[in-house]
Amino acid sequence: FWGGTNHFMPSLVFTAPLAWWMEWTGDTAWLAVAQNAVVVAAAVPLALLARRRGLHPVVSAAIVGAWLFHVGTQAALLFDVHEIAPVPLLRVTTLLVVDEPPGARRLGALVLVLLVWAGTKESSWRGVAAFGLYLLFLQPGWRRTGAVVAVVGIAGFIVVVGVLQPGLLGEGSRGMIHAARFRG
Repeated sequence: FWGGTNHFMPSLVFTAPLAWWMEWTGDTAWLAVAQNAVVVAAAVPLALLARRRGLHPVVSAAIVGAWLFHVGTQAALLFDVHEIAPVPLLRVTTLLVVDEPPGARRLGALVLVLLVWAGTKESSWRGVAAFGLYLLFLQPGWRRTGAVVAVVGIAGFIVVVGVLQPGLLGEGSRGMIHAARFRG
């Protein structure tokens, strides 16, 4: 869950096969390849959402191109490997899921995507809470779900940064969490 750092990242478990592959090949470049694939994959739900909104294919392609070639997207891919690389894919996927009225399958898909999103980093719980507010105020069919998501997102953030992370700190560690020392 900690990924060798002071972050809360249970979603990192999904990279286990990649870690095994890197150990077998001795090549860590696969981290960058996987990150790039995850960031580029956000283009798929983005394009589907644009088409579902009735945008012309050229406009949809322009939106996807703007995402793929945006300076921020390119800089993130060139700089380092980040634990939050899947967040854009997860965020756009949630928008795609809630673009239609709720149902059992959509609700299940939403819960799954939100849990993976929340597990990318401790601060991602705030993004999930903000998405809940989006549902509450801007998606009439999803209002009750939005209220629950907002409350769970805020509670998750408080539990992770206020209870879980401090509970894993080593004795004598105080102050900012990223400057602290962890047991083990």
